[in-house]
Amino acid sequence: MPMRSHAILDDTGRVIGVACYRERRASCQTKHCAGAAVVLCDYPVKRRGKASTCNRHVCRGCAVNVGPELDYCPPHARLYAADAPRRADEAKLAEILAGFTPCDRLCPVCEHTLRDHHQCEVSP
Repeated sequence: MPMRSHAILDDTGRVIGVACYRERRASCQTKHCAGAAVVLCDYPVKRRGKASTCNRHVCRGCAVNVGPELDYCPPHARLYAADAPRRADEAKLAEILAGFTPCDRLCPVCEHTLRDHHQCEVSP
C-alpha cells in the first residue's frame, strides 16, 4: 500500500506536524470477489426518503455496464434485467405520447384524432 502524508498547520499557516497514513483501496463488495473496486453501483435507491444510488464498490469484472457512465452491481443488474419488459412498455408509450399535441384528442365516438377527424354521425 502506498504511504501518504499531509502537513498539519496551525492558525497562522505554520507547519506544526506531519500526518502519515496508508491509503486503503476499496475492494469489490460482490460475494466471493476480492478485486480492487473501480466503480460504484449506480442503481437508483431511496435512503431516508431521498433519491440516491446503491454505491456498492464493484470491480470491473463484476460490474455490469447498462449505459454510458452507468454501472450496476450484479444483484441490481439482475433486478434491472427483470424489469426490462416494463421499461420497454413505458418507452413505447412515451414515444406514442410524444407525437401527440393537445389538438390530437380522440373523438369519443369513433376514436379518430380530432385533427384528422372524418365526419361521424355524432361528431361535435
